[in-house]
Amino acid sequence: MTVRYLVLWPTAACDLACPYCYRRNRRGGRMGIEVADAALDLVADGVRGTGRPAHVQLAGGEPTLVPDLVEHVARRVAAIRGGRVTCGIQTNATHLDGDMVAMLRRHRVRVGVSLDGPPQVQEQARGSAAQTFRGLLELARADVPVRVTTVLSALNVDHLGELAVTLGGLPNVTGFGLDPLVPIGSAAGREDLVPSEEAVVAGVTALHRCLAQVNAMRADPLRWRELETVRAALRHAPSGPTRPGPGQPRPPATGETSRIRSTYPCCIRTPTPADDSSHTGTSSPRGNPVRNDVNCHADVVDPSGRTLLPLAMPNRPYCHAAVGESLAVAPDGSVYPCSQAVGDVASRVGTIDDVDWDGLRRRFAHDVHTLRGPCHRCALADRCPGDCPSRVEANALADPEHRHTPLTCLIDDTLARLEIAS
Repeated sequence: MTVRYLVLWPTAACDLACPYCYRRNRRGGRMGIEVADAALDLVADGVRGTGRPAHVQLAGGEPTLVPDLVEHVARRVAAIRGGRVTCGIQTNATHLDGDMVAMLRRHRVRVGVSLDGPPQVQEQARGSAAQTFRGLLELARADVPVRVTTVLSALNVDHLGELAVTLGGLPNVTGFGLDPLVPIGSAAGREDLVPSEEAVVAGVTALHRCLAQVNAMRADPLRWRELETVRAALRHAPSGPTRPGPGQPRPPATGETSRIRSTYPCCIRTPTPADDSSHTGTSSPRGNPVRNDVNCHADVVDPSGRTLLPLAMPNRPYCHAAVGESLAVAPDGSVYPCSQAVGDVASRVGTIDDVDWDGLRRRFAHDVHTLRGPCHRCALADRCPGDCPSRVEANALADPEHRHTPLTCLIDDTLARLEIAS
């Protein structure tokens, strides 16, 4: 198997205590250099063997708590890069000082910062807001581009418009993405953290309006990952007849679509034609830009910034984990399909020295982890961008009777309606 998206957890420790953290195991530990090197060898072998691009992401836990390992990984990625491998880090920014920022810049590490809103919202949601914004200013002083990841929860849903204003004042922030709350780790059983459907619609609407106002005043507009995704979906017609409403007969399905629909009455993802003239780059699922080469196997990749997967792939999966090309490595060397699955016993697929490649491929196969929502009334029916398979599974376990519309559905449907109306 080829690893195209590698996530390394230098440590599971973190200096914050976010109430929705998806970490299942908070024991610190530290990844040994030999574990990191073994994982990086898999990426290097894959790039050399296929010539296809790959990405290495440092996550956790808070990776900057182990700065020497971060620099070691950055050096190694630079050595194997050859234009085909990129390196990124997702951080709370509380430990970013001038020296660390200089190191990240020197090795071209792409930076993602976890930020849930303006200082008062960040303090309530995550704590240590002053340190996070100090780190953001260090990145701005060094002119290091930053992508922001925002967890959407009841703690910030009423302040999404303020998020756009806050990010608009940071010239080096290039864009952001909303990660819907996942009911695992610290958030398991926390109904108080789940925003209401009405609040999500109102919050996304406010963010859409404020972002347009902010971008009108910026030289370089902020790019909202989910908005880019929805716009890409709206540019292309549905793959078939409009999805019927309640009580209306459903047209017959065949092949792969029939098999998936027999498992779930769900949104079926549709391939999107490639556009070589405009799709010049992509990002990791955390939103960090990743270079791609449109001449490499004609792999014109997803402009929404989620994967390195080619647009022409039939029934295109949501992410690399859905096709067994993603690998997340815990500090102790145990391996999982993706970062969100780290620590989940059911998702463990061996160790870095003995990977169960078949189990890795099957764990989040996209034909059994497909987004289930109110498709009959969605503005993106039959051209659904889909959702993270790990999040789909977690939501199904937390809400087996499907009492709540998935947050991803609410975000995408609201944005589609706003775009259609504009």
